[in-house]
Amino acid sequence: MERTWTEVQHRAALTGGGTFREEGDEMFFPFSLSHLMPGFVVLLVGTLLSLVVFVGELIVNCLWKRKEKGRVHALGK
Repeated sequence: MERTWTEVQHRAALTGGGTFREEGDEMFFPFSLSHLMPGFVVLLVGTLLSLVVFVGELIVNCLWKRKEKGRVHALGK
């Protein structure tokens, strides 16, 4: 019943241009950039962190292969 009433209120607000308001807490409100910014910041930080870890793994792998290649040549002589 409560869900239906909130949907009716929401539809009335949409069709009435936002003039229909009932006193009390509203369940629907528009998102602004300030609401969405923390999500985008977390997404950006996670992407940068994963990029740093990926580049670090590439560097370590490259150095490890060079070290192993040097050992093989040293054993062959």
